[in-house]
Amino acid sequence: MTEHCLKPFGKICSVKDAMDIIFNDSSSVKQQISDSDSNRTVCSSSSNDPDCFGKENRHHVPPEIWFRGQTNKDWGLVPAVFRNVGLKRYNEQRLFYQFQNENPSYAENHVSAFDWLCLMQHYNLPTRLLDWTENILIALFFSVYDPFYGNFDRNDEHDGSIFRIRASELNSKTRANQIKKAGICGSNSVDVIIRSHMAFSRNIRDLYFQMKKSGVFLNVCDVLGFDGQSNVDGFGSRISDQFEKPVAVFPRRINLRMTPQASVFTIFGGVKNTVKDENLIDRKFNDLYCSEFNNILEKYIIPSKSKRDIRDQLRKIGVHIGTVFPELEHRARAISQDCLV
Repeated sequence: MTEHCLKPFGKICSVKDAMDIIFNDSSSVKQQISDSDSNRTVCSSSSNDPDCFGKENRHHVPPEIWFRGQTNKDWGLVPAVFRNVGLKRYNEQRLFYQFQNENPSYAENHVSAFDWLCLMQHYNLPTRLLDWTENILIALFFSVYDPFYGNFDRNDEHDGSIFRIRASELNSKTRANQIKKAGICGSNSVDVIIRSHMAFSRNIRDLYFQMKKSGVFLNVCDVLGFDGQSNVDGFGSRISDQFEKPVAVFPRRINLRMTPQASVFTIFGGVKNTVKDENLIDRKFNDLYCSEFNNILEKYIIPSKSKRDIRDQLRKIGVHIGTVFPELEHRARAISQDCLV
Protein backbone atom coordinates (compact mmCIF):
# COMPACT_ATOMS: atom_id res chain seq x y z
CA MET A 1 0.00 0.00 0.00
CA THR A 2 1.23 3.48 -0.84
CA GLU A 3 2.18 5.54 2.19
CA HIS A 4 -0.66 7.82 3.26
CA CYS A 5 1.22 11.10 3.35
CA LEU A 6 -1.59 13.60 2.69
CA LYS A 7 -2.23 15.74 5.76
CA PRO A 8 -5.82 16.80 6.51
CA PHE A 9 -6.64 20.23 5.18
CA GLY A 10 -9.43 20.85 7.64
CA LYS A 11 -12.49 19.65 9.52
CA ILE A 12 -16.18 19.62 8.56
CA CYS A 13 -18.57 19.51 11.52
CA SER A 14 -21.91 20.33 9.86
CA VAL A 15 -23.71 20.73 6.54
CA LYS A 16 -23.04 24.45 6.73
CA ASP A 17 -19.32 23.82 7.03
CA ALA A 18 -19.46 21.81 3.81
CA MET A 19 -21.38 24.54 2.02
CA ASP A 20 -18.94 27.18 3.25
CA ILE A 21 -16.22 25.34 1.35
CA ILE A 22 -18.25 25.86 -1.83
CA PHE A 23 -19.23 29.50 -1.33
CA ASN A 24 -16.97 32.44 -0.53
CA ASP A 25 -18.71 33.04 2.77
CA SER A 26 -15.90 34.83 4.53
CA SER A 27 -18.16 35.98 7.34
CA SER A 28 -18.78 32.47 8.64
CA VAL A 29 -15.90 30.34 7.41
CA LYS A 30 -13.23 29.98 10.04
CA GLN A 31 -9.87 28.30 10.13
CA GLN A 32 -7.53 27.31 12.90
CA ILE A 33 -3.82 27.03 12.28
CA SER A 34 -2.26 24.34 14.45
CA ASP A 35 1.14 25.18 15.94
CA SER A 36 2.22 21.57 15.58
CA ASP A 37 1.49 20.66 11.97
CA SER A 38 -0.22 23.68 10.31
CA ASN A 39 -3.40 21.65 9.65
CA ARG A 40 -6.30 23.96 8.94
CA THR A 41 -9.72 23.50 10.55
CA VAL A 42 -12.63 24.77 8.47
CA CYS A 43 -15.80 25.23 10.53
CA SER A 44 -18.76 27.58 10.29
CA SER A 45 -19.92 29.91 13.01
CA SER A 46 -22.94 27.62 13.52
CA SER A 47 -20.83 24.62 14.58
CA ASN A 48 -20.78 23.52 18.21
CA ASP A 49 -17.31 22.02 17.92
CA PRO A 50 -14.93 23.85 20.30
CA ASP A 51 -12.20 23.79 17.66
CA CYS A 52 -14.24 25.97 15.31
CA PHE A 53 -12.61 29.36 15.64
CA GLY A 54 -9.71 31.31 14.21
CA LYS A 55 -8.87 33.39 11.17
CA GLU A 56 -11.16 33.80 8.20
CA ASN A 57 -10.50 31.75 5.07
CA ARG A 58 -11.96 32.09 1.59
CA HIS A 59 -12.77 29.14 -0.65
CA HIS A 60 -13.73 28.88 -4.25
CA VAL A 61 -14.74 25.70 -6.06
CA PRO A 62 -14.38 25.75 -9.86
CA PRO A 63 -16.59 23.45 -11.95
CA GLU A 64 -14.04 20.66 -12.23
CA ILE A 65 -13.63 20.18 -8.49
CA TRP A 66 -14.91 16.76 -7.41
CA PHE A 67 -15.59 15.27 -3.99
CA ARG A 68 -15.50 11.82 -2.40
CA GLY A 69 -16.81 10.84 1.04
CA GLN A 70 -15.58 7.88 3.11
CA THR A 71 -16.82 6.75 6.53
CA ASN A 72 -13.31 6.06 7.82
CA LYS A 73 -10.59 8.69 7.55
CA ASP A 74 -7.87 6.04 7.54
CA TRP A 75 -8.97 4.52 4.25
CA GLY A 76 -6.91 5.40 1.19
CA LEU A 77 -8.06 6.04 -2.36
CA VAL A 78 -7.71 2.54 -3.76
CA PRO A 79 -10.34 1.00 -6.08
CA ALA A 80 -12.08 -2.02 -4.55
CA VAL A 81 -10.81 -4.52 -7.12
CA PHE A 82 -7.21 -3.75 -6.11
CA ARG A 83 -7.79 -4.18 -2.38
CA ASN A 84 -6.69 -7.34 -0.66
CA VAL A 85 -9.42 -9.41 0.99
CA GLY A 86 -7.47 -11.23 3.67
CA LEU A 87 -4.86 -13.20 1.77
CA LYS A 88 -6.90 -13.17 -1.44
CA ARG A 89 -7.43 -10.77 -4.34
CA TYR A 90 -10.30 -10.39 -6.73
CA ASN A 91 -10.15 -12.01 -10.14
CA GLU A 92 -11.04 -8.90 -12.12
CA GLN A 93 -11.55 -10.62 -15.46
CA ARG A 94 -13.95 -13.15 -13.96
CA LEU A 95 -15.90 -10.42 -12.16
CA PHE A 96 -16.38 -8.51 -15.40
CA TYR A 97 -17.44 -11.42 -17.60
CA GLN A 98 -19.65 -13.08 -15.00
CA PHE A 99 -21.53 -9.84 -14.34
CA GLN A 100 -22.05 -9.31 -18.07
CA ASN A 101 -23.21 -12.88 -18.63
CA GLU A 102 -25.69 -12.78 -15.74
CA ASN A 103 -27.17 -9.41 -16.74
CA PRO A 104 -27.63 -9.49 -20.54
CA SER A 105 -30.66 -7.17 -20.40
CA TYR A 106 -28.30 -4.23 -19.76
CA ALA A 107 -26.33 -4.79 -22.96
CA GLU A 108 -28.56 -2.52 -25.08
CA ASN A 109 -27.66 0.62 -23.12
CA HIS A 110 -24.23 -0.37 -21.85
CA VAL A 111 -22.30 -0.49 -25.08
CA SER A 112 -18.72 -0.04 -23.86
CA ALA A 113 -16.50 -1.68 -21.28
CA PHE A 114 -16.53 1.58 -19.32
CA ASP A 115 -20.35 1.63 -19.27
CA TRP A 116 -20.30 -1.85 -17.76
CA LEU A 117 -17.72 -0.83 -15.17
CA CYS A 118 -19.90 2.12 -14.13
CA LEU A 119 -22.90 -0.19 -13.71
CA MET A 120 -20.85 -2.68 -11.68
CA GLN A 121 -19.47 0.09 -9.50
CA HIS A 122 -22.89 1.47 -8.67
CA TYR A 123 -24.14 -1.93 -7.60
CA ASN A 124 -21.23 -2.54 -5.25
CA LEU A 125 -19.09 -4.89 -7.33
CA PRO A 126 -15.33 -4.34 -7.05
CA THR A 127 -13.98 -2.42 -10.05
CA ARG A 128 -10.99 -0.27 -10.99
CA LEU A 129 -13.15 2.85 -10.62
CA LEU A 130 -13.38 5.25 -7.70
CA ASP A 131 -16.67 7.10 -7.22
CA TRP A 132 -16.55 10.89 -7.04
CA THR A 133 -19.33 13.46 -7.18
CA GLU A 134 -19.78 17.04 -8.31
CA ASN A 135 -21.99 17.64 -5.25
CA ILE A 136 -20.28 18.04 -1.89
CA LEU A 137 -23.50 17.12 -0.07
CA ILE A 138 -23.50 13.71 -1.74
CA ALA A 139 -19.90 13.24 -0.59
CA LEU A 140 -20.93 14.32 2.89
CA PHE A 141 -23.73 11.72 2.84
CA PHE A 142 -21.26 8.94 2.03
CA SER A 143 -18.88 10.15 4.76
CA VAL A 144 -21.49 9.63 7.49
CA TYR A 145 -23.59 6.75 6.18
CA ASP A 146 -22.77 3.43 4.55
CA PRO A 147 -25.92 2.57 2.56
CA PHE A 148 -24.75 -0.92 1.61
CA TYR A 149 -24.91 -2.19 5.19
CA GLY A 150 -28.13 -0.63 6.45
CA ASN A 151 -27.03 0.07 10.02
CA PHE A 152 -26.83 3.85 10.13
CA ASP A 153 -24.11 4.07 12.75
CA ARG A 154 -21.64 1.69 11.08
CA ASN A 155 -18.20 3.28 11.43
CA ASP A 156 -19.60 6.03 13.67
CA GLU A 157 -16.77 5.30 16.10
CA HIS A 158 -14.33 6.43 13.38
CA ASP A 159 -13.82 9.90 11.95
CA GLY A 160 -14.89 10.09 8.32
CA SER A 161 -13.33 12.07 5.50
CA ILE A 162 -14.11 14.03 2.37
CA PHE A 163 -11.55 14.35 -0.41
CA ARG A 164 -11.59 17.22 -2.87
CA ILE A 165 -9.70 16.81 -6.13
CA ARG A 166 -8.99 19.12 -9.06
CA ALA A 167 -9.91 16.70 -11.80
CA SER A 168 -8.47 18.55 -14.78
CA GLU A 169 -5.15 18.96 -13.04
CA LEU A 170 -5.07 15.23 -12.31
CA ASN A 171 -5.49 14.58 -16.03
CA SER A 172 -2.76 17.04 -16.90
CA LYS A 173 -0.43 14.72 -15.00
CA THR A 174 -1.77 11.36 -16.18
CA ARG A 175 -3.44 11.53 -19.62
CA ALA A 176 -1.66 10.04 -22.61
CA ASN A 177 -3.62 12.10 -25.11
CA GLN A 178 -1.46 15.20 -25.52
CA ILE A 179 -4.01 17.15 -27.56
CA LYS A 180 -6.65 17.09 -24.82
CA LYS A 181 -4.30 16.47 -21.96
CA ALA A 182 -5.68 18.97 -19.46
CA GLY A 183 -9.36 18.15 -19.99
CA ILE A 184 -11.76 15.77 -18.31
CA CYS A 185 -11.98 12.49 -20.22
CA GLY A 186 -15.21 11.39 -21.87
CA SER A 187 -16.16 7.73 -21.83
CA ASN A 188 -14.96 7.37 -25.45
CA SER A 189 -11.49 8.76 -24.71
CA VAL A 190 -8.58 6.51 -25.59
CA ASP A 191 -7.31 7.02 -22.04
CA VAL A 192 -10.55 5.53 -20.73
CA ILE A 193 -10.94 2.81 -23.36
CA ILE A 194 -7.52 1.30 -22.70
CA ARG A 195 -7.92 1.36 -18.92
CA SER A 196 -11.41 -0.12 -19.21
CA HIS A 197 -10.20 -2.99 -21.39
CA MET A 198 -7.51 -3.76 -18.82
CA ALA A 199 -10.38 -4.95 -16.61
CA PHE A 200 -10.88 -8.05 -18.72
CA SER A 201 -7.46 -8.43 -20.34
CA ARG A 202 -5.08 -10.68 -18.48
CA ASN A 203 -1.93 -9.60 -20.27
CA ILE A 204 -0.54 -7.41 -23.02
CA ARG A 205 -1.48 -9.87 -25.75
CA ASP A 206 -5.10 -9.98 -24.58
CA LEU A 207 -5.27 -6.20 -24.39
CA TYR A 208 -3.73 -5.83 -27.85
CA PHE A 209 -6.35 -8.02 -29.49
CA GLN A 210 -9.17 -6.46 -27.46
CA MET A 211 -8.10 -3.10 -28.84
CA LYS A 212 -8.01 -4.46 -32.40
CA LYS A 213 -11.56 -5.77 -32.01
CA SER A 214 -12.88 -2.58 -30.42
CA GLY A 215 -12.77 -0.47 -33.59
CA VAL A 216 -10.58 2.22 -32.02
CA PHE A 217 -7.21 0.58 -32.62
CA LEU A 218 -5.97 3.25 -35.05
CA ASN A 219 -6.91 5.97 -32.55
CA VAL A 220 -5.00 4.09 -29.89
CA CYS A 221 -1.99 3.81 -32.18
CA ASP A 222 -2.13 7.54 -32.85
CA VAL A 223 -2.18 8.39 -29.14
CA LEU A 224 0.58 5.93 -28.35
CA GLY A 225 2.65 7.18 -31.29
CA PHE A 226 3.28 3.97 -33.19
CA ASP A 227 2.33 2.46 -36.53
CA GLY A 228 -0.95 0.54 -36.70
CA GLN A 229 0.95 -2.40 -38.13
CA SER A 230 3.12 -2.71 -35.02
CA ASN A 231 3.10 -6.03 -33.20
CA VAL A 232 2.22 -6.88 -29.62
CA ASP A 233 5.68 -5.96 -28.36
CA GLY A 234 5.51 -2.48 -29.89
CA PHE A 235 2.08 -1.99 -28.36
CA GLY A 236 3.02 -3.28 -24.93
CA SER A 237 6.18 -1.23 -24.58
CA ARG A 238 4.10 1.96 -24.46
CA ILE A 239 1.20 0.76 -22.31
CA SER A 240 2.87 0.33 -18.94
CA ASP A 241 4.41 3.79 -18.77
CA GLN A 242 1.47 5.79 -20.09
CA PHE A 243 -1.56 3.99 -18.63
CA GLU A 244 -0.53 3.03 -15.12
CA LYS A 245 -2.01 6.08 -13.35
CA PRO A 246 -5.65 7.19 -12.90
CA VAL A 247 -7.56 9.64 -15.06
CA ALA A 248 -10.74 11.60 -14.31
CA VAL A 249 -13.80 10.70 -16.40
CA PHE A 250 -17.23 12.24 -16.90
CA PRO A 251 -19.44 9.20 -17.67
CA ARG A 252 -22.62 8.71 -19.62
CA ARG A 253 -25.17 8.80 -16.82
CA ILE A 254 -27.26 5.89 -17.98
CA ASN A 255 -28.28 4.13 -14.78
CA LEU A 256 -30.74 5.34 -12.19
CA ARG A 257 -28.22 6.28 -9.53
CA MET A 258 -25.78 8.31 -11.55
CA THR A 259 -27.80 11.52 -11.98
CA PRO A 260 -29.00 12.00 -8.37
CA GLN A 261 -25.48 11.21 -7.17
CA ALA A 262 -23.88 13.58 -9.73
CA SER A 263 -21.54 10.71 -10.52
CA VAL A 264 -18.06 11.12 -11.93
CA PHE A 265 -15.14 8.70 -11.68
CA THR A 266 -11.45 8.16 -11.69
CA ILE A 267 -10.40 5.00 -13.54
CA PHE A 268 -7.09 3.36 -12.74
CA GLY A 269 -4.66 1.54 -14.99
CA GLY A 270 -2.39 -1.38 -14.17
CA VAL A 271 -3.35 -4.73 -12.67
CA LYS A 272 -2.79 -6.77 -9.57
CA ASN A 273 -2.71 -10.47 -10.18
CA THR A 274 -1.70 -13.44 -8.06
CA VAL A 275 -0.64 -15.51 -11.08
CA LYS A 276 2.93 -15.03 -12.23
CA ASP A 277 3.00 -13.94 -15.85
CA GLU A 278 5.87 -12.09 -17.46
CA ASN A 279 3.46 -10.51 -19.93
CA LEU A 280 1.22 -8.87 -17.34
CA ILE A 281 0.03 -5.43 -18.37
CA ASP A 282 1.60 -3.84 -15.31
CA ARG A 283 2.23 -4.96 -11.78
CA LYS A 284 2.55 -1.42 -10.47
CA PHE A 285 -0.32 0.43 -8.91
CA ASN A 286 -0.68 4.04 -7.80
CA ASP A 287 -2.89 4.99 -4.90
CA LEU A 288 -4.17 8.54 -5.47
CA TYR A 289 -3.43 9.20 -1.82
CA CYS A 290 0.29 9.92 -2.22
CA SER A 291 2.71 12.80 -2.44
CA GLU A 292 2.61 12.97 -6.25
CA PHE A 293 -0.97 14.28 -6.10
CA ASN A 294 -0.79 16.36 -2.91
CA ASN A 295 -1.04 19.65 -4.77
CA ILE A 296 -4.36 18.69 -6.41
CA LEU A 297 -5.94 16.76 -3.55
CA GLU A 298 -7.33 18.00 -0.23
CA LYS A 299 -8.68 15.98 2.68
CA TYR A 300 -11.23 17.13 5.26
CA ILE A 301 -12.01 15.24 8.46
CA ILE A 302 -15.58 14.48 9.57
CA PRO A 303 -15.41 14.07 13.38
CA SER A 304 -17.13 10.91 14.59
CA LYS A 305 -19.10 12.90 17.16
CA SER A 306 -20.61 15.01 14.36
CA LYS A 307 -21.86 12.17 12.16
CA ARG A 308 -25.31 11.71 13.71
CA ASP A 309 -26.04 15.45 13.61
CA ILE A 310 -24.85 15.66 10.00
CA ARG A 311 -27.17 12.79 9.00
CA ASP A 312 -30.09 14.63 10.62
CA GLN A 313 -29.15 17.89 8.87
CA LEU A 314 -28.85 16.19 5.48
CA ARG A 315 -32.24 14.57 5.90
CA LYS A 316 -33.85 17.93 6.65
CA ILE A 317 -32.62 19.26 3.30
CA GLY A 318 -33.68 16.17 1.36
CA VAL A 319 -30.38 14.29 1.13
CA HIS A 320 -31.07 10.76 2.37
CA ILE A 321 -31.06 7.18 1.14
CA GLY A 322 -34.38 7.61 -0.68
CA THR A 323 -33.08 10.49 -2.81
CA VAL A 324 -29.47 9.39 -3.28
CA PHE A 325 -30.63 5.87 -4.26
CA PRO A 326 -33.84 6.25 -6.31
CA GLU A 327 -34.77 2.55 -6.53
CA LEU A 328 -38.02 1.52 -4.84
CA GLU A 329 -36.35 -0.54 -2.11
CA HIS A 330 -34.36 2.46 -0.90
CA ARG A 331 -37.33 4.80 -1.08
CA ALA A 332 -39.20 2.27 1.04
CA ARG A 333 -36.39 2.28 3.60
CA ALA A 334 -36.55 6.07 3.75
CA ILE A 335 -40.32 5.97 4.33
CA SER A 336 -39.82 3.37 7.07
CA GLN A 337 -37.37 5.67 8.82
CA ASP A 338 -39.83 8.57 8.61
CA CYS A 339 -42.59 6.49 10.18
CA LEU A 340 -40.71 5.43 13.29
CA VAL A 341 -42.54 6.92 16.33
